[in-house]
Amino acid sequence: IWSSTALAAYLYIINDENNSKVGYVEAAQGLATLLTALPVGYVADKYGRGLAAALGGVAFLIADAATTYAVWSEQQDPDNTDRAYILMIVAMVLWGLGGGVVSGPIQALYADSIPTGDRSKYYLYLTVAWLL
Repeated sequence: IWSSTALAAYLYIINDENNSKVGYVEAAQGLATLLTALPVGYVADKYGRGLAAALGGVAFLIADAATTYAVWSEQQDPDNTDRAYILMIVAMVLWGLGGGVVSGPIQALYADSIPTGDRSKYYLYLTVAWLL
């Protein structure tokens, strides 16, 4: 839901049909991914890809809880959408942090675990699974 049109539509509705606020939330996620990618790569190189992957997993778990809480809090108090909006920004930053891990160290870990000569086939499987 966080990377599809459902999130954008939800944010648009709770923010009085304000596209700018939707863009700010999406930008927060993208910036977090951008700013995280290089430091996470350093952590992966220095301390191991497994640690970096674990940190990304923790970020995703917290992001999931934060997103759920943001939606829940908006449902509990529909007149206080500003609070839900701020919580959603925090949640999207956490999703972005996790995304910084997925875009680097986890991809490298995946590539290293594939037998030589089979990468094309396994990346095709990965892409199909991602799209499903």
